[in-house]
Amino acid sequence: MSDVDTTTYQIVLGIADPGHSLVVERLVENHPRFEAESILGNAMTTLEAVRRLKPPLVILADDSPGVRGSDVIEDMFNASPDTIIVMLASGTDPSYLRQYQAVFQAVTIMNPAGITASLDAAVEYLDDPDGAESVDGPTRRRTDRRALQDWSQVFAERRDHSRRT
Repeated sequence: MSDVDTTTYQIVLGIADPGHSLVVERLVENHPRFEAESILGNAMTTLEAVRRLKPPLVILADDSPGVRGSDVIEDMFNASPDTIIVMLASGTDPSYLRQYQAVFQAVTIMNPAGITASLDAAVEYLDDPDGAESVDGPTRRRTDRRALQDWSQVFAERRDHSRRT
């Protein structure tokens, strides 16, 4: 019988919008491996909690009043480099948040399944940082993997794939 890790991770939520917060709280409650340690309403108090608690995961909304979530990402990463930061966009396209190197994943509140997938990916990374393959982890954050990709092979595979019937 294989050993199954059942560690429960305490996380910090920093989401100002009450409706969005409730959605994420429910997703966290229903996840078997996470518990919300702190639920905060803006980016600055979330940053202070990360400095104090050094949690394994923080879910931070970008639409925080006053200082935006994206404005504190670098400070958060510097305060707790091992904390996974999942950024939550209130709109339908979270891709603008992926430009921040310290962001583990960027998701949208419009896609609860994406948030759950981020939680699963975070567990995968927290359980085995060296073996996690589904998302970028801290050791790969600052590496542009596109530069390491053999694009001639990718294009050859695409050509071969498109010719198949």
